Amino acid sequence: MGECDFDKYAGGAIHWMGRSRNPKKQALAFDARYRQSVSRLERALGAVREPSILDLGCGDGALFYYLRKKFPGAHLGGIDGSADGIKVAGAALKAHGVHNVELAHLDFNDLETVTERYDAVTCLDVIEHMSDMEGFLAKIHTLVKEGGSLVISTPVRLLESPNDKDHERELFQHEFRGLVEGAGFEVKEQVEITPVYE
Repeated sequence: MGECDFDKYAGGAIHWMGRSRNPKKQALAFDARYRQSVSRLERALGAVREPSILDLGCGDGALFYYLRKKFPGAHLGGIDGSADGIKVAGAALKAHGVHNVELAHLDFNDLETVTERYDAVTCLDVIEHMSDMEGFLAKIHTLVKEGGSLVISTPVRLLESPNDKDHERELFQHEFRGLVEGAGFEVKEQVEITPVYE
């Protein structure tokens, strides 16, 4: 459940391609996923005007662009198990004019060292990389303020074995819901989006 052991950021800030104006460099799936996640987060936060939001598994930081646009006064923080991801995130955020985001490289086994609690935690397409999904979700639960929200996503399981070599496990919808509820969260909305593999 700890350090990322794959070289996802060797090519740079890959998730920022959703914002590219060059059609050859666009990754519209990233853009759509981030917009949907921020929309769900906006509904979940309701009247909270300047929320504290942690993006767990923030990678190259692309989600912060969308969060900052929607929540200009938010306290934004990001944690990733990849030092390269955090380095790329810092550079990409600066290049795109996204300021006041606290980034930290932290092994996910050490999440209990995080003392701050957040109005919302986002965790997009991370859990499938964790060997101990239950333990990971239990740690996430401690990061969310009482009455706070979690927006979490994972690719929908299509086959008996993971379709992506970097995934520890992929889940059917009912399995995912059971894990999230088992960690103490109340599921308010669950949406299935079929993954796209290249």
